[in-house]
Amino acid sequence: DRHAIYEEILHKIYQSIGGYLGGLLLICLCNAACTTAFLAIDGVPFFLPLGLLAGLSSMVPYAGPLVAGTFITLIAIVTRGGWHGAAAGIYFIVYGQVEGNILGPLIFRRTVHVNPLVVTLSILFLGELAGIMGAIVAVPIVATLQIILRELLRMRREQLRLIGELPPENP
Repeated sequence: DRHAIYEEILHKIYQSIGGYLGGLLLICLCNAACTTAFLAIDGVPFFLPLGLLAGLSSMVPYAGPLVAGTFITLIAIVTRGGWHGAAAGIYFIVYGQVEGNILGPLIFRRTVHVNPLVVTLSILFLGELAGIMGAIVAVPIVATLQIILRELLRMRREQLRLIGELPPENP
């Protein structure tokens, strides 16, 4: 009786997690492209592998870009000097804020259909609760819980609608 309903819920969860992975790939590509372009313009050696490293760091929300940015800034200081290192540090601070507070939530709103505020709060909450792994799985968990809650509410509304249509009992 409920097999079709469960199948539909699992399909929605599957689509949501696929959307999350697609959005994460888009964020990683944006980070890699922007960082590679910045490092190439700044003249930092090995700009392409460092840009790819920065792109991969976006897989770990907030902490990944911070660690990669610190590492790449130190490389810029050692290879190009203090001014280039300062420019790299400023770039990574600004880009980290843009990615974490604007780009990520907006992309996940479109791909996972979760409110940007809920995305940010879930990453912060689960990151605090379970560390890096909690931050990584926060968006799929919240999206799954949202799907399940919506389906439960939909089924409850349907039950109440059916109960309301029944004629009153005669004593």
